[in-house]
Amino acid sequence: MIKAQLKGHEKLEPEEEKELHLENITDWRTKRGITDDEILAQCDLILLAAYETTASTLTFFVYLMSIHPESQQKVYEEIEDVLGEDLPNYDNVQKLHYLDMCLNETLRLYPVATALDRQCKNTCTINGVKIPEGITVKIGVYALHYNPKYWPEPEKFIPERFSEKGKSEQTPFTYLPFGGGPRICLGMRLAKLEFKIAVVQVIRKFKILPTEKTEDPLVLSDNLFLTAKNGVWGKFERR
Repeated sequence: MIKAQLKGHEKLEPEEEKELHLENITDWRTKRGITDDEILAQCDLILLAAYETTASTLTFFVYLMSIHPESQQKVYEEIEDVLGEDLPNYDNVQKLHYLDMCLNETLRLYPVATALDRQCKNTCTINGVKIPEGITVKIGVYALHYNPKYWPEPEKFIPERFSEKGKSEQTPFTYLPFGGGPRICLGMRLAKLEFKIAVVQVIRKFKILPTEKTEDPLVLSDNLFLTAKNGVWGKFERR
């Protein structure tokens, strides 16, 4: 499938080809195209990377649902109304709009990758700062997600930030749990699908409750990849 997509662009003019998203996965110094082995390696990476990051996001989501029972109830009611007894799949989970809002707000509060790296392709000056070609620039995702200039009351869990109206008011590139631009995470859709299917199966059967060990707020570890320093504690009660 990927090879067919690549082949479909072979007859394009050079200037047109530069605008394609696919060109962004070539080596910018040599213009070397991506090989079949590299395509397979990227597919493996998507599966492996989605495992740990999705598990971490699920953990933080469970925590937030335990301390925000009103949001948990809304997620449950939406699942019941939209899916009924149907098994979750790629098509029907797209209709769970409030769940999607809660997922996005979870990723804002607890982005698994707290920073991103990007390499400068051409020398440029941004806000008076000269960035030479080849320099690696680090983007503080966590800092962006908690900047009150872009996110009022950034410490609060407010899923409505990601309603259609809320998203229309967001400043571009201030929300980067999967990166942004042409090099956005290839596994984003897979990770979101895995997350939503797992949540549907859990919320249908269980209420998520806090325990005496549940921290509010969470104490986070000082690592590149975000984790709870003392673990995430909660309990499940069958509905």
